[in-house]
Amino acid sequence: MSVLFYYPNFHNTGKPFGGTNRAFSEMASGLARRAALGPIHITGDYVSREEHIGGAKVIPMPEHVNSFLSAYEVIVVASHLRGFFYPKPPHQKWVLCQHSWDLGEPERKLHPDIAAVVALSDLHKQHIIEQGIPANKISVISNGVDPRIFKAGPENRSPTSLMFAGAFVKCKGIHILLEAFQLIRERHSDAQLHLYGSAAMWHDSDEYEQSLLRNAPPGVQFHGPVDISKMPGLFQKHSIVCIPSDIESFSLVSIEAQACGCIPVAHDAGGIAATMKPGETGFLYSPNTVKNLAETILLAIDKVSRDAEMRRQAVTFAGNQFHIEHSVQHLEALLSTLVSARRLPGGINDTGDARLNNPERATVQGHTPTPENPPEPEALVLVDIQPALEAIAPECPLIQSILQGAAGSGPKTLAGALTGNQSDELEAFLEKRLESPSLSRETALVLGHLHFVHGRIGQAARVYSQQARNTPDDPEINFQLGLCFFTLGDPGTAKNFLKRAIRHRPGHFNAIVLLDRIDAEDLRSAG
Repeated sequence: MSVLFYYPNFHNTGKPFGGTNRAFSEMASGLARRAALGPIHITGDYVSREEHIGGAKVIPMPEHVNSFLSAYEVIVVASHLRGFFYPKPPHQKWVLCQHSWDLGEPERKLHPDIAAVVALSDLHKQHIIEQGIPANKISVISNGVDPRIFKAGPENRSPTSLMFAGAFVKCKGIHILLEAFQLIRERHSDAQLHLYGSAAMWHDSDEYEQSLLRNAPPGVQFHGPVDISKMPGLFQKHSIVCIPSDIESFSLVSIEAQACGCIPVAHDAGGIAATMKPGETGFLYSPNTVKNLAETILLAIDKVSRDAEMRRQAVTFAGNQFHIEHSVQHLEALLSTLVSARRLPGGINDTGDARLNNPERATVQGHTPTPENPPEPEALVLVDIQPALEAIAPECPLIQSILQGAAGSGPKTLAGALTGNQSDELEAFLEKRLESPSLSRETALVLGHLHFVHGRIGQAARVYSQQARNTPDDPEINFQLGLCFFTLGDPGTAKNFLKRAIRHRPGHFNAIVLLDRIDAEDLRSAG
């Protein structure tokens, strides 16, 4: 698979750049490091030279844009799509990373051609739905932080050391912060406010920045734009980071600061509430007035001066909730699903295995996987489980109760019910039931599933192998064996079973997806 990250405002490394630029490059470099999707390229209007970021190749936009863009299987585009109007090739998938809170006119025009939209939080997803994007097109993948780089600093830092980091543009509310800081100084004469950034980060006029310089009260220091490599040290040095923006779709600054034990004080607008635990790892205020901001900063100063635990909670929260590797894994899964689904109608995949026409797509609880409606993660192990349960249910009141409780719900609810407090009782029933020749296939599917989700992969494989002796051509049993051996680290055996599943059920969706993943890992290892 060839993937291009296209962000119009992207800068080469070595230049100061803001959150969207940074988040975009980190996701691209994370995918490149994992190497499962093939080459990862980045481009943008301000890319002037070729280089690498963590394995991702940064390349300038060539003169012949259309032919250049059409060479990629997937283009991951950022919001602010000025100029991204070129004919979409039939083979290509577009994924929109909607970093802005609101959809712009270009995004609204393009969305019928976009296979998936990435929202930054559940709050953001709901807002995008309200703007007319179908819910089944939207995946929530937050911006991430690398806790190996952004990590805890000293807990005994001065509680009155405040900072701001970002572009010097009016919507960031820096003028409100400067006025609020004057009120802070009336209570804490030793308070300091350090401002990192410039108008140039957004290629904006410096008129607003100059007005800030002229009207700054005592205790304010302007440091200009700072290279990203220095930001962890700054977050570790200061006590509170102020985010008085009119609106933020997420705020990478918020999670990076928390990862370093720097407590955010932010205007509660847009999706920023999703970046913290208000009152525990950060503070929100609204409306965005000088008085409200000053009062909230004073509250934060008081809290952090008395409670060192708050910094520790912020570090733990950011590292657990927003680890960059989790975000990268989710994006990789989304892109893999889109391309695997595209290959289903026929043709040949990267490894040369023929895929037959008119695939039979597996259906789980009425969920039919398509490029626009990708399978849920649980689908790989839940395929055919519900019909099997229904077949056994007349003999088992417990299964009847489970099915009634999960009626009308998706695979997640059914999975939770199967692995609940009564799973031991259910397993005992199934082990005994397996000795009967009738319904042995259905019993094996359910029992193997229970072993699998509890992490007993070897036992699951044993159950499926016993059944495979009776029904060697059963596509679902072969698929489940392929999944087990893949999980056990035996891709060769896994591929044999997956190919057998596809041979006996041409177009077996989950088998094709998993086989493509193994093939991609084989290519990575060979490379």
